Amino acid sequence: MRVLILTLFSEISGSSRIIAYQFLPFLEKAGIKCRAESIYPDKFFKVQMGLEKTGKIQKQLNFVFYLFLGILKQVYFSIESRNYDVVFIQRTPFPKSIYSLLLCMNPNVIYEFEDTFYEVNPFLKKGFLRRLLLNYQRGLYKNMVEKAARIIAVNEYVAGEAGTVNKNITIIIPITNQITAP
Repeated sequence: MRVLILTLFSEISGSSRIIAYQFLPFLEKAGIKCRAESIYPDKFFKVQMGLEKTGKIQKQLNFVFYLFLGILKQVYFSIESRNYDVVFIQRTPFPKSIYSLLLCMNPNVIYEFEDTFYEVNPFLKKGFLRRLLLNYQRGLYKNMVEKAARIIAVNEYVAGEAGTVNKNITIIIPITNQITAP
């Protein structure tokens, strides 16, 4: 079996590390061939989370540039998904048209959903743009949850919300200590 794993960020992000990357050695040992790719690079994460200091304009340009680059990567991986048996997506919301392309190329999408539809984007401060983007993201998350073959939820609350649009849910409570393969 071949699995394409798409994460929001690399192992630099605790969420991607706990939900996806720590399981790669176990999957490989079980004979499952995995290709793990992040949609956004470490530079984006570091600048937006304040780990790398930049000016306000540079931070905004970083946001726009890597958001655009992320969309291009989503298109690329949607097309590439036809070469895999399953696509596992960790948290990343795809635009509806790109997600439709992905589902045409490979309908076997497992979507890991760890936030509610109303989760606040951590990269934006209060304001009109934040509300606009948040409403757009809500629609993307809901669309992805609704159309995925399987949903992985991190707790009962998230599973309950996802269950309003998709009944194919598995609850996996992530552990916070990294597992090491035997």
